[in-house]
Amino acid sequence: MIVSESTAMIVGAVLGVAGILPVIVAKFTHKNILRLSLVLLVPVIYGIVAMPTIVTVTECGKYSKELLFLPEGEYTLGDHSYIKNSTDKPLFLEYLVYAAKGSEPKNVPQDFIIPPGKTVTTDGSKVDYLFTKPPSIIQTKSNSSVRSHLSCEEPEGFNGGDVSDEEEEEEGEAETQEK
Repeated sequence: MIVSESTAMIVGAVLGVAGILPVIVAKFTHKNILRLSLVLLVPVIYGIVAMPTIVTVTECGKYSKELLFLPEGEYTLGDHSYIKNSTDKPLFLEYLVYAAKGSEPKNVPQDFIIPPGKTVTTDGSKVDYLFTKPPSIIQTKSNSSVRSHLSCEEPEGFNGGDVSDEEEEEEGEAETQEK
């Protein structure tokens, strides 16, 4: 079942309150209804961890975002997202590495082109920058971070192909590094 982002947030909030409410009631009534609370919180946790975003692009810069609540057709749950290119032009998905010098991550996904009419699966449950210029510096809790950027113009330094070819330190700033 595919739902809008706002519907998913409302359902998550209702389930979260429903999961916490028995804990509050148990505290004041001294009844053990913790199991009920855990049963109600499981869907909320599940949703946070395994609900991929589906981004449908209709024009350059125009898109809709939905969340996958239950598996449907070609869509599966997990730590990934989907980008559906419903335009007549290719889209470009690049992975940006923000890292302190010498601490670049080892497994950075490959950039790729999404041809018109294609739906692709990407790493991560969301696309970080949709048709906006990504920042050159970000604040991170670790030495490095990988973010995704979707655009309709080929980004400078883009090194991807067509999709069909297929020790922690203190918090600090990290700059974009070349792959």
